[in-house]
Amino acid sequence: MLRPMPDEADPPRKVYGLKPKAFERVNTAEPGSPPPAANDVFALQRELREREIATGFDALRPTERPRSRRRRRDYWLLLLAGNGALLGLVALLGANAMTVGFAGAGLVLYTLGLTWVMWCVMGDY
Repeated sequence: MLRPMPDEADPPRKVYGLKPKAFERVNTAEPGSPPPAANDVFALQRELREREIATGFDALRPTERPRSRRRRRDYWLLLLAGNGALLGLVALLGANAMTVGFAGAGLVLYTLGLTWVMWCVMGDY
């Protein structure tokens, strides 16, 4: 026959909480009084601005970009070669409505694509 076991006493309940707040008081001045020099943001900003003016970093200098003759030369060379190849294919295959239409579309796409890549995407070289 089974005997019921006596209930064991529950352990004492744990109480969790936050530790006491420990803040270091830096700004001991009363409200409305000027802050200490170490904490005055406007004084620090003013000092940095004076240093900036004294070293000459404040002056604006225009940046002159060198004009790239090689890029202009390459653009015209590729433009003439690519468009010439498309027109050469029209001459080789015969001038019918399809070849002229597709070559015209190819000329427009090639010219726009080359112009975009050479002058908007690529950097100076």
